[in-house]
Amino acid sequence: MIQPSTTPTIEEVAPAPPDGQSVSASKNEQEQGEQEEQEDQGYTPSGKTWRFWAVFPALCITTFLAALDTSILSTALPTIALDIHAAGAYMWITNAYILSSTVVLPLFGQMANIFGRRWIIISAVVIFGVGSGMAGGANNTAAIIAGRTVQGIGGGGINILVDTIICDLVPLRQRGKYVAMMASVWAVGTTVGPILGGAFAQYVSWRWVFYINLPLCAVALLLLLLFLRVKHPRRPAGTTVWQQILRIDLPGNIILTMAVVAILMSLTWAGTSYPWSSWRILVPLLLGLAGLGLFYLHQASPFCAEPSIPLRLFSSATALCALWISFLQNMLLYWVGYFLPVYFQAVRGLSPTQSGILCLPITAAIAPFGVITGILIAVTGKYRIFHFMGYTCLTAGVGLLSLLNVDSPASHWAGFQVLFGVGSGMVFSSTLPPIQAVLPESDVATATATWAFMRSLGCIWGNSRPYHHLQFARGTSSTPGG
Repeated sequence: MIQPSTTPTIEEVAPAPPDGQSVSASKNEQEQGEQEEQEDQGYTPSGKTWRFWAVFPALCITTFLAALDTSILSTALPTIALDIHAAGAYMWITNAYILSSTVVLPLFGQMANIFGRRWIIISAVVIFGVGSGMAGGANNTAAIIAGRTVQGIGGGGINILVDTIICDLVPLRQRGKYVAMMASVWAVGTTVGPILGGAFAQYVSWRWVFYINLPLCAVALLLLLLFLRVKHPRRPAGTTVWQQILRIDLPGNIILTMAVVAILMSLTWAGTSYPWSSWRILVPLLLGLAGLGLFYLHQASPFCAEPSIPLRLFSSATALCALWISFLQNMLLYWVGYFLPVYFQAVRGLSPTQSGILCLPITAAIAPFGVITGILIAVTGKYRIFHFMGYTCLTAGVGLLSLLNVDSPASHWAGFQVLFGVGSGMVFSSTLPPIQAVLPESDVATATATWAFMRSLGCIWGNSRPYHHLQFARGTSSTPGG
């Protein structure tokens, strides 16, 4: 069980100032030392100048696109499956994106450390745009799944690079509020996704679910190419590009990819295509868990010179707890995001578009409370209280949402969503800063990648498990005497 009271504050993880020196002076010297260390390593850190505010919209656009494509298919998928005759493989049109965007997170984090942020995020946006074009022009199931896989690779790179670049551009004390702004953009993207998906499928064409990304990608690319200048490590003299490529932990990333794929296949098929007792479920599940164990051993072995997820990231109780509560928060967010549309459509008999609109109270709460929490962390340097308050609201919100029925008034289904959204926004904004506070600045990219990876694992679990619980409930209610 997580004990928030034992977690140090951001000020507590910084070294105490010498006698006679103020805390403010100590912080200024620490920030100056970090900047000098970055310059010595070949970095050219930016500040919040006009260039920052020119890049910030590009980061918001790319974050919005990556979030949009996690949910936009929820209302358009039946139309797509019918048009391209997807049959039983339709679930992989959604899962391909989630899977590929998750497994590439450690890889993109490591490449950002080796090659710098600029060209890696530009490559991610290009990959995302190419995948969008492939999916929009697909005429069969295999083609659209391939497009969604490519989209996910780009989306995963966007997820990690945006947060990493934000952390490069602003000091530690101010990162919370900017990460919260990105969380707000993400929340808006995931919420309006079902509305846009249903509208495109019903009034235009389902292909515009993917084509809409292309002009936005073009705008983001233009801004990034013109204005992004941050964290570009100079290649040491005598070092070739191939030698830099060899620094990437390819064996570790391959092991992790195979393990996550096996686990997701098991969770997707269990209780739907095959019973839980089937060898088709147990074998990939056990192989996936064994793969995670092998990945851990590989990261700890002397053969892995530069691990993609260094085990030192888990040596701090603060970082470990923050990673764990990030996983739980994202799992609950996607869990609730799955069941609420089912409630509005199956219980109250509303259309998919109406259902998407009635889910907006969550976003309306996540966005402002995420930003407010980030600002308060920047001002006070404390985050334990926000963990405690956030999970109190999350727990109460989930419990109250489970009480909804066909006769529940709007004050209930809207108010309970707001309560859940308040908690979700507070937890999201208060997890990354403490992780980075206890780790050296050189671990920003890998720490952010690990944080995003844990959140994506929560997304996978939150997307896969509710379907099986719903199927179980249907089966129970249909049995005699059930």
